[in-house]
Amino acid sequence: MLEVISDLDDEDVDPAGSLLIEAPDRKGFRGFERPPFGWSTELVRLVLAACFRAGAVYVERPTPSGPTPLYDYKDSFDLFAKINTFKHVTFRVAETSLSVDQIKRANKELIAMGVTGTPESGTLSPQPFES
Repeated sequence: MLEVISDLDDEDVDPAGSLLIEAPDRKGFRGFERPPFGWSTELVRLVLAACFRAGAVYVERPTPSGPTPLYDYKDSFDLFAKINTFKHVTFRVAETSLSVDQIKRANKELIAMGVTGTPESGTLSPQPFES
C-alpha cells in the first residue's frame, strides 16, 4: 500500500481515499477493490488507519483554506469511519527515521545479544553474528 501511495505521488496524482478504493477509469493502478487485490472498502480503510496510527503515512484533510496535514491519530476517527469523508482525504507516505534514543536502545539490545562492532560495544571491528 505504501508503495502505491508513493508511486501515485511520484506521478503527481493525489492518492485520495476515493482513488485508493476504486479508480476504474484510470490506467495502471485502479484501486484496491479491483483485481488483483479485491479488497473491501472496509479493509482498505482499516489498513490505511493502521498505517496512519503507526506513523507510516499522514493525511491531508480538505479545508476551505486548502489541504491541512494531520500527523496525530487523535480526533481522526471520522476520517476512516465515514466513507464519504475518507474519499476526500489524501494520504502521503511519512518521512520517518529513528530518533537518537531509538538508535541507542537498539545498540544496547544488540550488545545484549552479543553483537559487537558498534561504538557502544567498545569494539569497532565487526564480528559475525552467531545465533
